[in-house]
Amino acid sequence: MPTSNGNPPLTGESLLPRGKAAFAQRAQNVVMALLMVSLVLTAQGFSLVVSQIGIIALGLTVPLQIAVSNVDPKANVKSTIRKSIVILLVVAAIFVFSIWITPILVGLGP
Repeated sequence: MPTSNGNPPLTGESLLPRGKAAFAQRAQNVVMALLMVSLVLTAQGFSLVVSQIGIIALGLTVPLQIAVSNVDPKANVKSTIRKSIVILLVVAAIFVFSIWITPILVGLGP
């Protein structure tokens, strides 16, 4: 129910029918849950193999969280996937650029 000025209320309620969360909002929730699970797997101290799985999962979920969290929570499937791919490509480009520029900058030091 929008407020008198037409904006949605600040209570976290969705304008969608009850039980019908937008795809982007569900994707954000799933990625956040995966991120928490990967953090727990990484932080546990009982098994080295489980910690390694957690680190790999963390390496995959962090860029995905960056991408999905920058999408409007009310976005549909197509829009969410398209925007997430663009954001992941930008993150990858910055990562590759930083790997490329590091030896050049290190060479300037001495």
